[in-house]
Amino acid sequence: DGIVYVKMMGACVDCGALDSTLTDGVEALLMEYVPEVIGVKNVVDEL
Repeated sequence: DGIVYVKMMGACVDCGALDSTLTDGVEALLMEYVPEVIGVKNVVDEL
């Protein structure tokens, strides 16, 4: 469906900049190099 699901780990899990990291970093790079990617979503483990 063009969405990449990412599970952040370590210090990134509770970081306030998580959304910025995903959109400005991971999503931007993936969309630049992989034309099929239309977005990135964070996967959160259910407890």
